[in-house]
Amino acid sequence: AFDKIKDDAKLLYQSKYKASFYPLVINFTTQQNQALCSLASASIVLNTLYKDVRAKLSFKPKHQAFAPYSYITQAELLNKKYISKPNIMTKGLTLAELAKLMRKFNVKTSIFYANSDFSYKQFMQTLKQELQDPSSYIIVNFDRSTLGQIGHGHFSPIAAYNQTADKILILDVARYKLPPFWVSSKKIYKAIQKIDPESKKPRGILLIKP
Repeated sequence: AFDKIKDDAKLLYQSKYKASFYPLVINFTTQQNQALCSLASASIVLNTLYKDVRAKLSFKPKHQAFAPYSYITQAELLNKKYISKPNIMTKGLTLAELAKLMRKFNVKTSIFYANSDFSYKQFMQTLKQELQDPSSYIIVNFDRSTLGQIGHGHFSPIAAYNQTADKILILDVARYKLPPFWVSSKKIYKAIQKIDPESKKPRGILLIKP
């Protein structure tokens, strides 16, 4: 286990694409239940960006447990003023629903579905470009079973890419299930090509900027 930790740390150290890593880790959290991976990912990114978007907000999200400090939690995001999906506690969100939620916090979002309009080559170009931008963050929506993991659709932030090993670092928000893990870029692209049975669209990535 210690050797694996050393190997993982080496991949991160040697990465040229890791501007997202430290800001995300500072705000990293675990999903509240097994369906809320989207909200956990959203809260991580929004808290990471909050210093940049705060001035643009006409409100200051506060969870009563942390008042008077502005800190965005999954419980806060479940407020109906942000999202009113009745079955969210069991079904979670689609990529489009997550983008809509995050735009309420005055951030810019771009969805890239893994189809003919967003090829593996374009996926890698986007990944490399955005992981060098300290104000840009990526949430990936992938199919766990494609990676040989237990489960199906899942959201988590992407934190880094190692160009030598050709591996992507996923900060898995299901920390009770899996630690952060490195995965082949081709494998994760295959996992985002899987169709989401709710949206009837391929999975993909959500790009978030202030």
